[in-house]
Amino acid sequence: MKKALVLGLLASLFFAVTFVLNRQMQVGGGHWIWSSSLRFYYMAPLLFILMLPGKRYMTVLREIRKNAAAWFLWSTVGFGIFYLCLTMAASYGPSWLIASTWQVTIIAGALLTPLFYRKSNNANSDRNSDRNSDRNSDRNSDRNSDRNSESPVRVRHALPVKQLVVSAFILTGIVLVQIQDAVAVPDDTALAGMVLVLVAAFAYPLGNRKMMAVVSSGLGTMERVFGMTLCSLPFWLLLSAAGLVMGVRPTAGQFVQTLVVA
Repeated sequence: MKKALVLGLLASLFFAVTFVLNRQMQVGGGHWIWSSSLRFYYMAPLLFILMLPGKRYMTVLREIRKNAAAWFLWSTVGFGIFYLCLTMAASYGPSWLIASTWQVTIIAGALLTPLFYRKSNNANSDRNSDRNSDRNSDRNSDRNSDRNSESPVRVRHALPVKQLVVSAFILTGIVLVQIQDAVAVPDDTALAGMVLVLVAAFAYPLGNRKMMAVVSSGLGTMERVFGMTLCSLPFWLLLSAAGLVMGVRPTAGQFVQTLVVA
C-alpha cells in the first residue's frame, strides 16, 4: 500500500513537471511539434541503455515481430496521439488548467473497461456433458470436456460502476476547486485546450491497455515501454518532417527542457 502511494505521488510529480515545462517551452517560443517529438528521441536511446544488461532489447524486438501491426498501432495511440495532444494543449491554456483537466483520465480508464476482454474457461458446458454421459463413454467424454475446458473463452469486462462513482466524486472536487480560476481564461482558448487534454486522457489508457493485452506475460513494464517508444518513432519522424517542411525549428531551450522531461 505504501509503495503504491509513493509511486502514485512520484507519477503525479513527474506529470506536473511535464505540464509546467511544456507550457514554459511554448511561452518561450518553442513549437509543440518539437516539444513532443524531441522527448521520444531522447527516450529511445536512454531506454535502450537500460535494456543492454541481459540483452533484453532482443526480447522486445522478437515480441514486436510477432505482432508488429498491433505494436505500431497502439504505440502510436498510447504514446503518439496522447503526448501530441498534451503538448498542443500547452498552446491554449496555463499549465494548471491542463493539469486539472488531465484528471479526467481517472474516469477515462474506467469507461474504457468494456473495450477489453479476459480469458475464461467455459466450465458449465463441461459439467452438463459429464452428467449426460454414460459409464461406458466416461473416459472419452472426460477427455473431450478437458479439452473444452482448456480452450479459453473471451469475456468482455463489465463497466466498474463503483469505481466510476468514486472517480466522479474526485473529479467533481477538482472541478469545483479550479472553476473560479478557469473563468478568467478565454472561452475559446480554454475549450480548445480542454478538448485536446480529453483526447489525450482517453488515448493514454487505451493504447497502453491494448498493448498490455497484446504482449506476452514474460515482458515487463520497462520492456513494454521501450517497445512502445520504438514503435512510436515513425509517428514522431513524420511529425518532425512536417515541422521542417513548415519551417518550424526547435529552439535551444527545447533541447534542454525536453531532455529533462524525458
